[in-house]
Amino acid sequence: MQRKRTWQSWSTLFYYLAWVLGIIVMLAQSHSELSVAHRQQTTTAVITSHEESNHDQYRYSYLVGGKNYAGIGNAPSGFAVV
Repeated sequence: MQRKRTWQSWSTLFYYLAWVLGIIVMLAQSHSELSVAHRQQTTTAVITSHEESNHDQYRYSYLVGGKNYAGIGNAPSGFAVV
């Protein structure tokens, strides 16, 4: 009987240790995400061209903090572009 109790106590220890470790990792991750969230900004992009012959890609541009950005990409599958 004593041996079974020892096994149960070790398994319980590992169980709680996993929970504590998981909580520590989640807290560290949330702190990291919070620091990024304070810098978050919202903007509106403008589609400047649609290149059907180039794998149906779209060129776009947007302004953040007085600086212009531009790029090219595809619309997600099933996404309706108006």
